[in-house]
Amino acid sequence: MGAATLSQVGDAIVYFALGWAASGYGGVAAGLVLAGITVPRTVFMLVGGAVADRLGPRAVMLTADAVLLVGSVGAAVAVAVVGTPLWLLLTVAVLIGVVTSFYFPASGSLPARLVPRDQLPRAMALRNAGMQFASVAGGPLGGPLVIVGGLAGALGANAVSFVAVLAVMLRLRPAVPETVVVRRPLLTEIGDGLRVAARVPALRLVLVLYALAGGFVLPVSSLLVPLLGREQGWDAAHTGFVVGAISVGALAGALVFSRTGTWRRVGLASGAGLVVIAFGAVALAVAPSLGVVTGVVTGVALAVFIAHAGPLIVASTPDTHLSRVQALLGVVQSAALVGTNLLLGWLAHAGAGLALLVAAGVLGATGVLAAVHPALRAASAPRPVPR
Repeated sequence: MGAATLSQVGDAIVYFALGWAASGYGGVAAGLVLAGITVPRTVFMLVGGAVADRLGPRAVMLTADAVLLVGSVGAAVAVAVVGTPLWLLLTVAVLIGVVTSFYFPASGSLPARLVPRDQLPRAMALRNAGMQFASVAGGPLGGPLVIVGGLAGALGANAVSFVAVLAVMLRLRPAVPETVVVRRPLLTEIGDGLRVAARVPALRLVLVLYALAGGFVLPVSSLLVPLLGREQGWDAAHTGFVVGAISVGALAGALVFSRTGTWRRVGLASGAGLVVIAFGAVALAVAPSLGVVTGVVTGVALAVFIAHAGPLIVASTPDTHLSRVQALLGVVQSAALVGTNLLLGWLAHAGAGLALLVAAGVLGATGVLAAVHPALRAASAPRPVPR
């Protein structure tokens, strides 16, 4: 977990540095560079999941870390020699997007192979805490690092984080043996993963919940809060505090669940988390002056949803398909996010408050569905064994 969190912080620093360097060429160029990460990652992620299930996540993660280490060092040298032309920024972004499309499904399935199933919710909550910490720390660390060393310095720092991950992964031996599937054509294995997701009612429903939650929660902090801040006359620091409050709340909630474990009624808990997030969106729309407090509460509620819905995905997935289902999870979230960003951005032309209220309505209805749906009411996440 320590190595993974260090790597995620390094990634967040590089994302910040790439966006900052690209912003010097204008908004269109900055969007193009960031799309250079997300588009290849989304396109190749199902392939990455099938490869990880075929070869085992450890082998895929080792290979991806090695490629990213060499690529980061090479890119840092190139930046030091030629600067930051747009073609180089796009090349780095595409490299990150392609390699992480293989890395993310493998790393997402690894907790289930490292800990007993009864401890899985706590392990996944700890993993989520690391991701939230990276989200909080990336900007504050990336800004000074870019000032001192530029993009080359950020890439060098990220390379160091990959060394740490490689050192850990080389020594790592999963407590649960990896199950390697019989090799078939890759497209057949991808289709098999889709069929597994479609056949299991709880898994199918949770993927839908994640798509809706990702599509209408993530734009709150990345799109709607900045737009709301401009409407309210907030400066960048105040707006950043509101956005940061969501990450801080999510980090705090994830740490609590990593210590205590989760509640048995996962459907009710997941639904309650989404409903509270919906109330948070309403509060931002009608009482923006309470944005920081609302942000913390919203972040805690997001941690409640992730802590209960995430382990249920793993618990409902056969060991032979863990990486493929994690890949599918990433794809449905990314695809939903593209559509909802466009929808909410269009609604925000009439006011960020209206877009927040629409997001709240969708999230509230989704939360009620999670709480009452029989597929989740009958499901339960693994529980810790008393010690």
